[in-house]
Amino acid sequence: MPDPLVVTILRQYKEALRLREARQMADMARQYAQIEMRLTDSMQLLANDMAARKAAGQTISEGALYRMDRYKALHLQVERELDNYTNQYALPFIEAEQQYYGEMGIRGAWDSLMAQTGAGGINLGWNRLPVEAIENMVGLAGDGSPLRALLAKAYPDAMDGIIKQLIQSTALGINPRQTAYNMARGMDMGLDRALTIARTEQLRAFRMASTAQYRESGIVKGFKRLATHDTRTCLACLMSDGEVFDSAQELSDHPNGRCTVIPILAIGPQVQWENGQDWFKSLPEEQQQNMMGEQLFNGWKGHKFGLSDLRKTAHSDTWGDSPRVATFKELELRRTWTTVQRESFVNRQAKKQAAISPGG
Repeated sequence: MPDPLVVTILRQYKEALRLREARQMADMARQYAQIEMRLTDSMQLLANDMAARKAAGQTISEGALYRMDRYKALHLQVERELDNYTNQYALPFIEAEQQYYGEMGIRGAWDSLMAQTGAGGINLGWNRLPVEAIENMVGLAGDGSPLRALLAKAYPDAMDGIIKQLIQSTALGINPRQTAYNMARGMDMGLDRALTIARTEQLRAFRMASTAQYRESGIVKGFKRLATHDTRTCLACLMSDGEVFDSAQELSDHPNGRCTVIPILAIGPQVQWENGQDWFKSLPEEQQQNMMGEQLFNGWKGHKFGLSDLRKTAHSDTWGDSPRVATFKELELRRTWTTVQRESFVNRQAKKQAAISPGG
């Protein structure tokens, strides 16, 4: 089933943003790598000290580490470097991208309305959202807090990664040079968080600007979720592809989520396309199993649950509600409870039938 024009257009917007995002993520990683290089000597010295302590039979623990002068110096250096990374580079970069993604959200929504109505570029009097309306999204996280505060949480993640690798490597007797390398890789936990924040908040700006434009148009009464059809897509999103919600609602997505919305016009039929479940069913079984994992795949193939049962909702104080994949245990419990309910219903019906039957 070929995609209708409006779906094709929005998939093209998503692909363009994906390519732009890939370049941005690479640049953010390069900048972060420079920080790790500047910290190399300090990490090496601390790894040397920890190795000497172990050789002397001293305790290797977080408590002992926190009391070391070299650790305190590294701690301050990491804090200073990451504070500069956030305020001088990452925050302005992400804010600029939020602005760009928001503008693309408005443009994509406008193009999709044109395609869906067959307007052919003719202004039919719809209300158009001014670009200035997205400025309140820039510099803010999904929960309305300053983006800077969310990025600052990458610092503890980075230190946790450094400490974990230092203690583990020292305890295992790994040489100090390799330990210092492992510490730098552990610090990447901070980068991972920064990249997740960038992706999540930029894509959120695109979605919010799109839905704001649809509402402003005056001809949209609701939305449908549009998930990406590829093997990297979260199963919960894929199985929710095509779900309908009211125009007053915001689409919920998880960190790094790539879903967007298709408008449902107040007049005319809803847009239909091959939804995520049908697309998944068309894949070779090997790909299906790779995406689901062996346990879920075997359960689904054994008719223990349906694809729609894979969708659950998670809540995070940072990211809000978002789709998540049900665990096999949850699906087993659901199946058990459904069986109990079905048997109870059958028994009740049998008792009723016996009560009204002749001679009963």
